[in-house]
Amino acid sequence: MISRDRIKQRMLGGFVAHFGSRVWLIVARLVEAPLFLSYWGRELWGEWLMLTAIAEYVSLSQIGVSDAVRNEVVMAVARGDTNSATKSLHTTQSVLIVLSGVALILVCAVVSLDLSRHLHITNISEASAKFVIIFSSIQAAIRLQAAIPQATLSASGYYPLSTTLSVCGSIIAFVPSVILVPLEFGPASLAVAQLLAAILELSAFWGVTLYLSRWARFGVICNNYNELRRIALPAIKMASFNVGQMLNTQGYRIIVGLVLGPSALSSVTVVRTFCQTLTQGGTMISQVFHPELAAAQGRGDLEDFRKLAHSCLRWSAWVGFVIFLIATLFGEKFIFFWTNGKVKFGMEALFLPLLATLMDAVWRSAMIPAYATNRAGKIGFVFLVTFGFGFLFATYFFSYIGGIKGALAALLLPQLVMTFAVFFIVPPICGDSGFFWFKIMLSPPIDLEMLKRRIASWI
Repeated sequence: MISRDRIKQRMLGGFVAHFGSRVWLIVARLVEAPLFLSYWGRELWGEWLMLTAIAEYVSLSQIGVSDAVRNEVVMAVARGDTNSATKSLHTTQSVLIVLSGVALILVCAVVSLDLSRHLHITNISEASAKFVIIFSSIQAAIRLQAAIPQATLSASGYYPLSTTLSVCGSIIAFVPSVILVPLEFGPASLAVAQLLAAILELSAFWGVTLYLSRWARFGVICNNYNELRRIALPAIKMASFNVGQMLNTQGYRIIVGLVLGPSALSSVTVVRTFCQTLTQGGTMISQVFHPELAAAQGRGDLEDFRKLAHSCLRWSAWVGFVIFLIATLFGEKFIFFWTNGKVKFGMEALFLPLLATLMDAVWRSAMIPAYATNRAGKIGFVFLVTFGFGFLFATYFFSYIGGIKGALAALLLPQLVMTFAVFFIVPPICGDSGFFWFKIMLSPPIDLEMLKRRIASWI
């Protein structure tokens, strides 16, 4: 049994690491939009977003294996079963390599099409467009392989370090944009530089993991067919989230670009980037609780599991609400100054995307108990149907009818569906009801009476 102090210490380390990662992510996103708008312009940046969105579909090739194996390895090591954990790692490594290869073959079939005609590309030549897709796809395939060292470090108690290394990798990946875009290099050069950065990131991850996690024997020598069958079911369930999320982000880009054009896509991307930046507070909290919930389940400590789930929901909901209020008051002016006046939106266009951001923080934190223990199959199906198909249809319809404002309004619909679905499905895992979780969410995450007593004692 792990002491509460030890759990709090690990969660504090995870919080600090995630805080740093989210700060960096926010900085990168705040820099990205004005950087590309200033040097490339709305049309060229919009075309780059469409091409890289196609390449990112390579990430779907892992069909949920990465998320499933991380949870399985953390739970296995918490039980002291490192042999089972090693088998999971080796089997997953082989599966990722094979699936990535298949995905890259499919990409080659895509680039054989007339991209300029199908995607309405005018600022990037046909050859450069195909070059960008191919190299960005290889980059995505390389980044998939980082799932193995990430899972190993998390299981070994180095979760904060795993997060820190991911941040360093993100910094390395962003550096080419900061250097090459102002120097007026084109999309093809940027794609090559980002590929080299991905190779450097993966090499660093492997080096650190091999040095610290001595229990793990990396390679493919421990491949196990039974292990593959055991991981397959939770992986397929997790795949629903990966497919749905990819359609939610990359599919949304492609549809808005096709219906409204690259220039409108760049404007919509600015608003969505702003909203996604606001979700980092809730995401950071959820990710801190994720490995601890998996470890508590692995130990069989159901009381700890329930308390952690409640705390995760409270903190994410309250942090999300505070961020929502601040963004509602200052979001319009911030976007104007952020883009140097190149993108302008009134609060009537921003309110629904901001409300969608708040609901996103709530249901994602409420889902963590199921997700961290590979019991999110039903939620994954709802997520896939809602974000993958219903959302894309709504995006097309709303964009066609309402233009840019319609595309932004479509962001709220899937969040409503997912909030109701998660509060219906997940609470019974902890022995609770959805109504009880709603009351938990509304209660403050800190003991106000204790806080008053401490303040009075200080005074």
